[in-house]
Amino acid sequence: MKKAIVKIAVGIVLALALVLTASAHSGRTDSKGGHKDNKNASGLGSYHFHCGGNPAHLHNGGCPYAASTPSTPAKQPASPKAPSADEPLGDVVYTDIKAYINGNPIPVSNINGQAHIVVEDLQKYGFDVVWNAKANTLKAERNKTKEIQPLPAEKIPAGKKAGDVRAQYVSSAVKVYLSGELIDAYSINGSMFMDFELLSKYGTVTWDASARTLNCKLK
Repeated sequence: MKKAIVKIAVGIVLALALVLTASAHSGRTDSKGGHKDNKNASGLGSYHFHCGGNPAHLHNGGCPYAASTPSTPAKQPASPKAPSADEPLGDVVYTDIKAYINGNPIPVSNINGQAHIVVEDLQKYGFDVVWNAKANTLKAERNKTKEIQPLPAEKIPAGKKAGDVRAQYVSSAVKVYLSGELIDAYSINGSMFMDFELLSKYGTVTWDASARTLNCKLK
């Protein structure tokens, strides 16, 4: 019986405490973002703030926090959009530069001032070139035992001169690899073009300014 009385008394005390706390700290805030706390339930005195959605606090003057609602995060600048497949990127122009692999001529085009060759043409110059339609890849591997069957050097057509536009190069979803290394390549009329100087991976590439020739000596 005594224990029951004690439990009832404790319950009454707790109920009264809740009532007093509620009356002292109603939770409603005024136009300043604060409210009265007559019983000092917060331990901060008879008035404190909740502006900015923050816990009970004190401050002088205006609220040191931002607006009473969380601010919208600033928009981050969008990442540069990658060109889609077959999107025109620039012009291919005729060039008077001649390019050679181990003394054998290979057709060359000028893209952004750099001599470019057709990746597929390398199969005539001691390379195995494999197209995988399922993986959308074009892979070139050096094959020193392969017979060299050079292509004739291109001539600038009559009525045209070096620097005249001959085609456009476009972006491509095809991934081109030189002995397992992914390289930059462009599509021109369905063929993939690569920078001639990337052949330095297999030997030495030299430039003769007076003769306007590029020479690659494969090892």
